[in-house]
Amino acid sequence: MSKEFQNPFAALRDPEVARDERRLNYAFIVVVILILAALVYFAVKSKTVAVSPCLILDAKYCDSGKLVPYANNQTMLGFNPAKGSNIYAPFSGTFVFTGKVRSDPSLNDAGRIDEPRSNATSTYSMYFFSEFKPLVKMGETVKKGEVVAQVEGGAIDQETSSTFLVGFEQTLPSGAQTEDLSALSKYFKVKP
Repeated sequence: MSKEFQNPFAALRDPEVARDERRLNYAFIVVVILILAALVYFAVKSKTVAVSPCLILDAKYCDSGKLVPYANNQTMLGFNPAKGSNIYAPFSGTFVFTGKVRSDPSLNDAGRIDEPRSNATSTYSMYFFSEFKPLVKMGETVKKGEVVAQVEGGAIDQETSSTFLVGFEQTLPSGAQTEDLSALSKYFKVKP
């Protein structure tokens, strides 16, 4: 003689309450899925990705820079990122690019991100030289960490074969520009 096990508390449970609890559980799962979908959508739409340690290039290139003497006694940091590597905005500002690559007019070879300072008469800039494809429009406001361009290759500095050169400068109210070598060590593991 076998007896079927019965939950002694089952008689106390209202079937309508149990059904309502199941509905709440399903609703909670749907809400979580919608929140996750919204987060993914806005991350893709904003073009903002996880910021790399150096804030300018993909993380795997951050420690590979070499100091490069450049025109007008400037010192820049040279890298060799692969074609398709991202260029990020290290701070919020305006993205400006100039110069066209002769062999491919759809590419540019000089860009910068300008960060206006509080007095609005001086500007701090991160500038770079590389054959690149812009991913935002000329003069567009960008946010820190946003992907602004992709490296397309081609040596910019013939001596070092660097495909990406980066530097920083302050434009003073008088219009004079001063190089900021200390910024190189702020964003990269290098001592200028």
